[in-house]
Amino acid sequence: MFYENTIKTKKTTKKTLTYNKLNININTDDDASIMPENQTTVCYNFNCTNGILETGYGFSSLKLPVYDGAVINRNIRINQDCDIKKLWHFKFFDPYTKTRQHKLMWFNGNGYLATINIFTYDSNTYEFNSLPAFADEPVGANYRYEDTDFMLFSYDAGMYSLSQNVFAHYNPNCAKFVKMCVVYNNLFAILEGDRNSLFYSSNLNPTTWQATETKIDLTGDRGSLCSLINFNDYLYIFRDFGITKVSKYSVSGDFSVSDLFQTSSKIFGETVTKCGDTIVFLSKNGLYSFNGSTTKKYNLNISKMFEVIDNNKAVACFNNGKYFVACRLNFFDTNKIGCENVVSYKNNALLSLDLETNELVITRGVDINSILSLNEGSLSTVIASFYNEHSKTFAKLDNSGKIFDTPLNSQWSSTLTNLDCPEKLKLVKQVIIKSYNDCVLTIKTDLEEKSFNIVGSSKIQKIKVFVKGYEIQTQITSSGTAKIFPPKLVLEVID
Repeated sequence: MFYENTIKTKKTTKKTLTYNKLNININTDDDASIMPENQTTVCYNFNCTNGILETGYGFSSLKLPVYDGAVINRNIRINQDCDIKKLWHFKFFDPYTKTRQHKLMWFNGNGYLATINIFTYDSNTYEFNSLPAFADEPVGANYRYEDTDFMLFSYDAGMYSLSQNVFAHYNPNCAKFVKMCVVYNNLFAILEGDRNSLFYSSNLNPTTWQATETKIDLTGDRGSLCSLINFNDYLYIFRDFGITKVSKYSVSGDFSVSDLFQTSSKIFGETVTKCGDTIVFLSKNGLYSFNGSTTKKYNLNISKMFEVIDNNKAVACFNNGKYFVACRLNFFDTNKIGCENVVSYKNNALLSLDLETNELVITRGVDINSILSLNEGSLSTVIASFYNEHSKTFAKLDNSGKIFDTPLNSQWSSTLTNLDCPEKLKLVKQVIIKSYNDCVLTIKTDLEEKSFNIVGSSKIQKIKVFVKGYEIQTQITSSGTAKIFPPKLVLEVID
């Protein structure tokens, strides 16, 4: 005798979840309930610009060419056993050889300036022992006057002007400037002792500058002055909370001041960078562009990563269409990546923003104190120096995913999604993935979590997972080299 089966089985609906938009920037700002189900919420030390998870940026020891265009590079012998605190690129025309020349210069932990020629066979670095040691970090700037190129170094006791023949002229009467700029045949400067005023002089000779009272008072709601830029032959003043333009009347020679932008988010002066036909800078709540008249915030959806963060040590440069800013970010986790293992780190991230595509790459675990674009002749690279560990050497940006020989741990995470059916239980049965390198795949739900070690292979792998929950999140972690294609989740939605 046969009996009718009266037990009701639950209906299931098969579904696949494919993370096919890995090249779309992360989103830490919006609530998960309004994000697409395949949105990325965490991604660092991976490069996703090609739509897959690939090896991110890293840094290796700087090597310089023996001459412009050479395929042979030389190692640098740093003869001073001390920290590197600030980098400069001194560009000058050599009247003897009739060629443009380049020196890498820096301020070191002994208080001295040091240098090395960028294009030469000499691998040694040289310290300017003929100059007195600086008690504090000087402010440096390239400057040209009457066909002579100078590297200016301003400090509390005056200013030194170094010309191409490395002759140093000392001017004891020059007050320490924070920033300086030449426009309208005038020298404009922000002085350290009075950041509410713009000082100016028609005397362009750096060897005879005097402490001057010729100034424009800019006290106001936009705050102290922090940076000056000659942009399209106009003078723009970046202030703690705004941007001001200074124009000159051609007839009377008088200056006019117009305020262009005001914000409640502090602008960090060392990040204000001319990037071709725009200026980019970091403020308290994110990155902005300025074209000479209007200011626009980049919609990167990472504003929360800047919250409750002090970025007074942030620095930036522009290279090959990308804006690089070394800063401090909040990653909202307890992980310790790279420099974060040192309690006293200042910065912990490097952001690379492609100004044409707005694609953002985040490198985590680097404590950069100075960053510089070397973009001359056959050389186009970004170099950096560091706080704490690695503070006694130069580094060149590369695509190794390592800091020197140490791999940086990488992480990618999707948003937590309920697949638009929050009341229904889901069963993730299988993950289809292709990864050329070892990685760890983790499936998280509100009920359980499982991790799987993936062995690198050129073949597609199908991983049985069987994880239940109402909300699903996928995470991939790796270390060093990576080439991982978007994973696909095969699951059932249980009615």
